Amino acid sequence: MLRVIHCITTITRGGAENQLLILSKEQIKSGRRVTIIYLNGKPELRQDFIDSGIEVLDFLSQKNPILQIVYLRKYLKTNKGIVHAHLPRAELFCAAVNLINPLVISKHNSEPFFPKAPKIISKLLALFVSYKSDQCITISQAVADYLTDTNELLTYKSYTVIHYGILDELIEQKNINIVNNAKNIRVGTIGRVVKQKDYPTLIKGFSLFHSEYTDSELIIIGDGVLKYKIMKLAQKLKIESDINWYGRTPDVHFQLKKMDVFVLASKYEGFGLVLLEAMAAKVPIIAANNSAIAEVLGLNYPGLFTTGDEKDLYMKLKQFMLPEFKEKILRMACDRLINFKSSDMRKKVDFVYDSAIFSKS
Repeated sequence: MLRVIHCITTITRGGAENQLLILSKEQIKSGRRVTIIYLNGKPELRQDFIDSGIEVLDFLSQKNPILQIVYLRKYLKTNKGIVHAHLPRAELFCAAVNLINPLVISKHNSEPFFPKAPKIISKLLALFVSYKSDQCITISQAVADYLTDTNELLTYKSYTVIHYGILDELIEQKNINIVNNAKNIRVGTIGRVVKQKDYPTLIKGFSLFHSEYTDSELIIIGDGVLKYKIMKLAQKLKIESDINWYGRTPDVHFQLKKMDVFVLASKYEGFGLVLLEAMAAKVPIIAANNSAIAEVLGLNYPGLFTTGDEKDLYMKLKQFMLPEFKEKILRMACDRLINFKSSDMRKKVDFVYDSAIFSKS
């Protein structure tokens, strides 16, 4: 069985990084040897990988890009296996240096390849990576649609949609306890405090809800460049004392258990791993109706609100106060978890690997 060499931009805690940990664990269970190579950032997940029997190499970490390319080329020349690249910088480097190993790329985001670069440069780099890859995985149909609409995938190259997975043992926990609490409702969210996550809509929607349910509180797990701007908005709406900021956390499941309802207000998501985490924690979900969010929760999921509409979010939170609505959205979300087993995800990835090997031969 061929070794898998995963190359990823960072192994800090994030959706793509956490999902790579889950995939790697499943690959270890199946008998593969798995290696992780990362380029930059704090290696927050390093010990988690190691504890799962996964090799982590840091010989590229914090080097300048030219040295990273040189060292990566040298490494891949002497180490056989499937190369699986995640996130744009890692995809680009692997495409540039890999001459022998089958190359699989995973597309995790519904956004330009390099958002800060001119559009033509971003597109050309994306097409170069597409040309050099043997197989492409997109983590949702929404990501695939974005890439095809923006022509960031070569038209003659196929792609395979493979959804993120959640550990099978979490799916198998069937107990659902419906707690009908009329007071002290804890609305929560988890995510980077950046434009994509649309915290203004969350804050404004919660403010409307809090004006009616004055004992409610908002829990925010995350940090980011817009934190102080969001805190100023909360002050303006006079709800700053009703918001609890917890920063980033390694234990998402524990933090989710503090919440009565989880809200994801994002303008778009490539997938939204936190939705699976909320389902596994048996926390009801209210989320913006866009991109992969509806793909994960279901197009007819009643907890979806209009993206960017704080009044619609407020109305969904009011509905949440009805026991029958709360039970309905919780059961619907939990029932969908069976579609996202990590073992099934690994099997689908293995099929892509086999196709990549065939393409290379």
